[in-house]
Amino acid sequence: MKKSGNQPANKSEQYANASDFCELFRRDTESLYQLAFVLTGNGQRAEEALASALEDCFKSRVFKPWARSWSRLALIERAIKSAVLDLNGSSEHLGHRSAELDAILHLKAFDRFVYVLSVFEKYSIKDCAILLKASKREVMESKIRALQEVTAFIGVPSTNVESPVQLSA
Repeated sequence: MKKSGNQPANKSEQYANASDFCELFRRDTESLYQLAFVLTGNGQRAEEALASALEDCFKSRVFKPWARSWSRLALIERAIKSAVLDLNGSSEHLGHRSAELDAILHLKAFDRFVYVLSVFEKYSIKDCAILLKASKREVMESKIRALQEVTAFIGVPSTNVESPVQLSA
């Protein structure tokens, strides 16, 4: 029974449960897998990160409206941890891919993490620094380097990629 307005009858209805996360992962499987693959550079590690993130979500107490964001963050954390374990490994090459994806997978792991988080996931430099346990300067330098490398790889003249801010010494 619901209270007046849109308030749940009890507090447990405010939180996402396992079936909510299963539905979310089922609905977003393709985009979640693509995110994990781009971060890890490896199909098997992407699948493992996806499964581990779902398990992490089951253990979480998260408001329903935040469940999607929470699941993406859980996946990002798992994918980064997985990729860090395999820094010396190479990225998989699976069939035909876009030039941009190839360029991203050729980035060094840290630069790839920063690029994906800041460009695709729209994380701020500050949020990337917190998540990656790095300084804002390191993240900014990495983002600039990644943007330059990706644009060079796909054939965009590097003069089109400028530093968004001046870095002070």
